[in-house]
Amino acid sequence: MPLSRRGFSSQESKFEPLPLFPTRELKDQVGESEETWQNIQAAAEATQKELQLGAINSNATVSAESPTVPEPVPEPQISDREAIALARAFAATLKECAPIQKEMVLSCNKADDGECAQASLALTMCMGKNLCKVQHEAVGSCVNDAAGGEEIQNAKIDAALENLAMCVGMTHERVDIAQRQHPDVFADN
Repeated sequence: MPLSRRGFSSQESKFEPLPLFPTRELKDQVGESEETWQNIQAAAEATQKELQLGAINSNATVSAESPTVPEPVPEPQISDREAIALARAFAATLKECAPIQKEMVLSCNKADDGECAQASLALTMCMGKNLCKVQHEAVGSCVNDAAGGEEIQNAKIDAALENLAMCVGMTHERVDIAQRQHPDVFADN
């Protein structure tokens, strides 16, 4: 193309160079773009002022140095059907695990932390059997899997136990939420 611009082309080309200076239409568009940018900046400033006024009116301070406080996460909604299923499963689990829970309370009231930890693990395993079947089965398969050496096997078992404990804990949280949202369902159990 540069040679065509200077007329040194061996082939005939339809190349037509653009003018080096902007046309009147391009100049008009620049003005319009600048005006749009000014409107965007003005809107951003107005929004910032509204946020600052809102924060001052609510007795909260907003500064560039202080981190923003995240909004609270809304509590998940649990349906009637799910609340009933949770209530039944949790009641059955508590009934089945009641002797282990009593053992744990007795063990933890003693000064021996080792016994308390074992009893707590036994209760988690008992509750996980009904409430977190997949995680419970994963613990069993890790215990029975001898591949990879002792250190790797222990790491797998620890991870599986941690997942089981987290699942049981999250199920407890869901039961608490369901009790708040559907107290009538849990009154019967």
